[in-house]
Amino acid sequence: MSASNTAFLKDHPAVTKTRPEARGSLAAYPRISGSAAATEAKKLDASGSRRIDNVVRRLQTPILTTPRTSPKKRCDSREDTLASRRQRPDFNVLHASLHRLSKKSSAIKQDILVNIESYTIHYILSSSRRNWMDHAQKDEAKDHILVPNGESVENGKPANCPFYSKPTLGSVSCMPYSRSLTVPNRNCAMGARQQANLATSYMDLSQLYGTNEAVRRLRSFKNGRLALRASSGVTDRYGLPPPVPNAEFSAAGCFSSPSKPCFLAGSNRINFLPLSAAFYTIWMRQHNLVADKLKDVNSQWDDEKLFEEARRIVIAQWQHVVYREIVPLLIGKQNLRSMGVRLQENGFDSGYNMKVDASTTNVFSVIGQLFLTMYPGYILSGVNNRRESIASMLNNASILYEKGKLDGVLRFMLTEGVSRPGLHVAQTFKQVLLHRNSSLDMVAMWIQMSRDHGTPSYSDWRRFCNLETFRSFDSLGAHLQKAINLTQLEDLYKDTENIDLLVGGLAEKSMEGGLLGPTFTNFAILCESSSIPKLDPASWREEKVRSLPITLETVEKAIKLGMEQYLRHEESEGRKFRENQPLPSSSALLTHALLMAPKKESLDIARTAAVLREATNVLVTGNGLKRSEKLPSLDLPSLQRMLPLIDVSRVIGNFTPFLGKEPLPKNLCLPEPLPCDHTTKYRTYSGWCNNIKFPKFGNSFVQMRRLLDPAYNDGFDEPRSRSVLGGELPSARRISNFVHAEAPNFHVKFTHMLMQFGQILDHDMMHSPISRGYKPDDPFFPHSHDDGRPRCMPFARSLLGQLSLGFRNQLNQLTSFLDASYLYGSTQCEANRLRLFSGGKLNFTDLGFNKEALPQGDQEKDCRSTLASTSKRCFVAGDERSNEHPGLTVMHNLLLREHNRIARALSSRNVLWNDEKIYQETRRINIAQLQHIVFKEWLPIVMGITNMEKYELRPLSSGYFEGYDPLCDASISQEMSTSAFRFGHSLIRSMFPRMNDKFSNMTKAVNLTEHFSNPSPIYEKNNGHMESILMGLIGTNSMAFDRHITSSVRNHLFAKPGGPLTGLDLAAVNIQRGRDHGVQAYNAYRH
Repeated sequence: MSASNTAFLKDHPAVTKTRPEARGSLAAYPRISGSAAATEAKKLDASGSRRIDNVVRRLQTPILTTPRTSPKKRCDSREDTLASRRQRPDFNVLHASLHRLSKKSSAIKQDILVNIESYTIHYILSSSRRNWMDHAQKDEAKDHILVPNGESVENGKPANCPFYSKPTLGSVSCMPYSRSLTVPNRNCAMGARQQANLATSYMDLSQLYGTNEAVRRLRSFKNGRLALRASSGVTDRYGLPPPVPNAEFSAAGCFSSPSKPCFLAGSNRINFLPLSAAFYTIWMRQHNLVADKLKDVNSQWDDEKLFEEARRIVIAQWQHVVYREIVPLLIGKQNLRSMGVRLQENGFDSGYNMKVDASTTNVFSVIGQLFLTMYPGYILSGVNNRRESIASMLNNASILYEKGKLDGVLRFMLTEGVSRPGLHVAQTFKQVLLHRNSSLDMVAMWIQMSRDHGTPSYSDWRRFCNLETFRSFDSLGAHLQKAINLTQLEDLYKDTENIDLLVGGLAEKSMEGGLLGPTFTNFAILCESSSIPKLDPASWREEKVRSLPITLETVEKAIKLGMEQYLRHEESEGRKFRENQPLPSSSALLTHALLMAPKKESLDIARTAAVLREATNVLVTGNGLKRSEKLPSLDLPSLQRMLPLIDVSRVIGNFTPFLGKEPLPKNLCLPEPLPCDHTTKYRTYSGWCNNIKFPKFGNSFVQMRRLLDPAYNDGFDEPRSRSVLGGELPSARRISNFVHAEAPNFHVKFTHMLMQFGQILDHDMMHSPISRGYKPDDPFFPHSHDDGRPRCMPFARSLLGQLSLGFRNQLNQLTSFLDASYLYGSTQCEANRLRLFSGGKLNFTDLGFNKEALPQGDQEKDCRSTLASTSKRCFVAGDERSNEHPGLTVMHNLLLREHNRIARALSSRNVLWNDEKIYQETRRINIAQLQHIVFKEWLPIVMGITNMEKYELRPLSSGYFEGYDPLCDASISQEMSTSAFRFGHSLIRSMFPRMNDKFSNMTKAVNLTEHFSNPSPIYEKNNGHMESILMGLIGTNSMAFDRHITSSVRNHLFAKPGGPLTGLDLAAVNIQRGRDHGVQAYNAYRH
């Protein structure tokens, strides 16, 4: 290697980072210049020279750059955070130009992109294992990047270098570099620059088959074969890939002659070298061989069937070769075993993780370039094994047209060894790339692309992967290959924190049994991240799901069978109801069921969910399916992950009209206009468009989220009743009796209002409706012991809510936002029923002593106050549970009064506002006040000031909160609904004192046991009606926050008036509800 080239690599701006002495200076950014850029511009779009010139001018603009800062002591768990440690220049102008170009021409898009695949994995594939290690010492045609210091540099360019002779940008000499094509961040979020990948991330031979458009040009459309071209006296069965059409020859990116045109494949990199073209050719031939064999065995198959089956088999063979042959060579078999990676000899891999995003990571686009360091600088071809330099063959594979050359190239790949990956490369790749008279330095391009992509440094990745980092070059040297000149490395980078990932990774010593060093070996397997869960490479293989026989026809058949089962069940239930007496009106179960009753919208969803539940059962059990349609034997976690991902959206509409019910028109009560109006100040009642990017997040009538996978007995539907050891769980009632017995422990600091405000807050966010009940012979809820004695309390399961195949899920009838839906309702229809439509006020009832009581109505189906007096009717509110007990009714009434007070104040000050304007502004202010109370007063008591500050939940004294995350789904979780937010039940008192304005007891307290669904104390004027109850809430202590729960709700919840043993146990219901919803055990969340 010439010393001049060494000097060039040392000081070339495309290779070195901003040197310490130049920090903060105006650094020249590489621009498109010279004949190479001009040739590329013409090649990209001959008719668009004006657009190309514009981009060239923009790329020539100097840009202020800032060097990478010193790393923090501890890495964040995301690659984005690592990359963001370095300040980036503002490339908005460049971004805009590249985006405009990318929309104009596929050729422009293809050439601007510095793509993410390895060029030469095919070379390793066909190389002899025997010569892997031997050839590592051969350096005849290689140049080490880092060698002892050599001759000087003239004007920032290497002396006697014919390729970089013209100075540009003042005294700095640059080679052309086009930045990688950009793409938007996920969900179009603002943030760091992201690069595109035009290939799929799967091992699917996309380089061979390409896109739908590309594959049509490759197919013969006869017997499933690819259109290989007969050449050199051989038939098309053993021919060469088809040629690029003459009209596209100039844009194909290769330099062969029209008489020996470029080859056509799924990727134009087929023409990168004759080695590449030969490799593509043998896999195309393999496709045709498989297609011919399939045709012989299946003569009835048409061309499409033959092609797709052949493609499927060839891709499987390709995957097998990569994972069975290549990966063990790179990483080492022993290393794979120590990492827990074991490929199966047969069957399916049940470790497939469907939640992993298989998209190629940006950093792998850098690591993938290591394969070019293993290329030789020559080819032995022909009968005489004549050595030929590959310099004249770059982007020119035309020698394969010559007789015997293809066999010679294949023979060369099978017999000639290669170098280990390292800091060396064939001289060809440093001085020749595009054309013999206008070339680029491929090594410099690799390093510049790494920086272009914002790839963190070598030290950052070592730290991120929990590997040892090095403070000095001396400590680093013991881990590098012997050929590395440590002095030169230190002279280039000055600090170990500055070393590029590609350079540092290639310089490392190989791990025993493999070709890669520890950083590249461990990267894909052991580096943990929030976006890349801990897994083994087998999890990325696409083999299992793609090979499962779940066709659309099978799904449709399963859903049809499920619908038939559902309709039979509905008919059976209706017949039983007609033949038997319904539940007595005073039943505690009926009262609870009516309070938790589903709305019309929930019932529409539940009918669809019931069909999908039955269809899931069909798929899991195989009942009614042919043998060929049944799923293979898979473990439960795999089925739980797989079934919900099956798209049933196209099928649902085919069966919902046959369910016997007319669904409620969505645009009537739940309008969902798109696009979202980002200019409106007022939230919708259903929560629609609260999140502009994801308008469905947090809506009413959506499924609850899960923090962990469900824990059903059968994995899908049966409530959890078995312990982790396989035994039967203790009954919920037994646990309640043992753990939650009442104790007279009052809270020494907080009042009963803590509980009452918490309950109405709960009714703002959560309401999971229940179904009609249980059957007497239900095996999961047996109602009597073997001797006939009553065994358990009645319990009705929550309504079905899943709109996908798979495990049972439940609905939330309310929005998940703090929007006072208990006051205003959760649908447009509910809101309209609650309004006065005059002066922006809510409807109310004038009781004389209470001028603005809640409106009266029949919303409460089990109104017990009318048993004593028909005039004491129950009340109507935005939530059906407003009459559950008098304390809750008081809170509803108080907040209705506040709304109307604000409305009167706004009306008096804004005489031109109409009713709608006053109502919406009042609602907006009232909701803001309630949110302020929650975050300023209530949550600090519940969570503590330290946790409030830790999670940035304390309201600001001024300005706006800037931590809003539009990617966060605000929907309520199962764990929150069934467990976490039920802590307040321990705060409930059995007696609600009535107090005067001096906080003195003025009359007999309200006994909670006697006043479920009975708001009669609100009508008692002489006892202070709602005012005295309100004063009692803020004037008496709540019960202590502990395991004890008052007997009023633990034994007498919704009890029949005067009847013994007729109530429910709220604590037991809580426990059973968690099991009903498939919530996992306590320890699962602690781990």
